[in-house]
Amino acid sequence: YHEALPNTLCRTLPGVPDTPTNFESFNITPHGLSVKWIAGSRNGSKAFLYRIEHKKENPNGDNAWNEGQPKESKQAPATPATTTTTSKICTVTFEHLEPAQNYLFRACAENDAGIGEWSNTYTISTRPLPPSKPQPPYLISSPAMSIHFQWEPAKEAAEEEQAVAAVAAKVAQLHPPPPLIYVVEAKQASNVHGPFQTIYRGPKNDAHVHHLLPSTAYAFRVYAISSSSGISVPSNVALLETSISVPLALTSPTV
Repeated sequence: YHEALPNTLCRTLPGVPDTPTNFESFNITPHGLSVKWIAGSRNGSKAFLYRIEHKKENPNGDNAWNEGQPKESKQAPATPATTTTTSKICTVTFEHLEPAQNYLFRACAENDAGIGEWSNTYTISTRPLPPSKPQPPYLISSPAMSIHFQWEPAKEAAEEEQAVAAVAAKVAQLHPPPPLIYVVEAKQASNVHGPFQTIYRGPKNDAHVHHLLPSTAYAFRVYAISSSSGISVPSNVALLETSISVPLALTSPTV
C-alpha cells in the first residue's frame, strides 16, 4: 500500500508576447495618419506596452532598421532617422509628417517577461497637399445679360511645400497628374445670406455666364479639385457686374 501524494500545481513561466500583426492605416492627411494593429499571443502575460518605430522611406533603397543602441559617429547616418513611439493600446496617431511621403512602420509588444520581436515592416504614404487657393476671378467682358470672366490657374501644391515633397515632384514628372478641375459658384450679390450655386465645372480657367439681369452685381468664387489630393479652399469672392441694358431703337410712327 502506497499513500497517494497530494496534487501539485505547477505553472510555467510566461514568455514574451508574439509580434503584432495586421497593420492598418486610417485618417490619413498630408501631415498625419493613424495606425492600428492586432495584438499577438500574450504567452502567459498580457502586453502592457507597445513600441512603434517609424521613419521616412529612403528612395535610394537603404531602409534597414538600426538594431540595438546606435554608435556615435561624426558622419551623417546612412538610413533615415528612426522615431520611437509608445502606446498602451493597439492604435496610435502620428502628426507633423511630410506630405506625399512614404513612411515605414514596425511594432513590438512588451509584457512581464520582456520585449517581443519586431513585426514586419509596413509602408504607409501620407496624402499630397491639396491644390493652392485659386485667385479670385477677374472680368473679361460684361454685356447686359452675361459675364465672361477668368482666373489664374491654381498650383497642385503650395510653393513652400514643394521642397518638402521633392521626391513626389520627381515622380510627378515621370507620371504627370491629371489636370485640375475648377468649380465656379455664384449668386446675386444682393442675396447676402443666400447659398452659392454651381455654374461651372471643368478644366478651363475661364467661364461665360448667360441669362443674367442687366446692371446687376454677382458674387463669384472658385475651387480647384485634384483627383489625387482633394479640394482647395475657395478663392476670395469677386463682385462682377453686368452692363446697363440699351433700350431698343424707336421705330418711325405710322399713321
